[in-house]
Amino acid sequence: MKQVFFILFLSISVVLTICCQKDKSTNPDTKEPNPERVTDYYPLAIGNSWTYVLLDQSGQILWDFSYKIADTMTIGGNFGYLFSDIMFIYAKGDTIFSLSPSIMERSIVLLGPLVVGQSWTADFYTYELIGFETATLTKGTEYQNCAKIKKTRTGSPGEETSEWWAKNVGKVKMAEYISGRYQGGMELESFTHP
Repeated sequence: MKQVFFILFLSISVVLTICCQKDKSTNPDTKEPNPERVTDYYPLAIGNSWTYVLLDQSGQILWDFSYKIADTMTIGGNFGYLFSDIMFIYAKGDTIFSLSPSIMERSIVLLGPLVVGQSWTADFYTYELIGFETATLTKGTEYQNCAKIKKTRTGSPGEETSEWWAKNVGKVKMAEYISGRYQGGMELESFTHP
């Protein structure tokens, strides 16, 4: 009888040990360790500057525009960065928020940790991290292991935007689709940091 209990106890211990182990491996689909920190995908420092080109449906450049972190400030107890006097970005925990100083409305930019399947809702949109992949820009520039985020508008089926965020750079590409047809987007022209 003691042998039966011992074998039963040993079997249960083995099953519990196998079932309760945490997966410390790399995600096989992405080759990226899980989870990734969002603050690594949006480098926030005074002087950092991003220049983007806006593209039409055929991929032709319409115009360019830039954002620069001009200063730091604290709003509502949150220390953050002022972008070209129009946008306030701050990190709280492993989430990055934007705040429009003129209307004091807060929105989630990136929700951490960056794990495939992570999703959140902000400003009538649902965001989902669908994987890590290479983002190839029109000029041929490639950014490896970008977090690809799919954004869908609530109540507008078929309207979808994909964003690619590169580690230590920020957003490098955005593409908008309606019913699967490319409508235009934007791509990073340059990123500078002091």
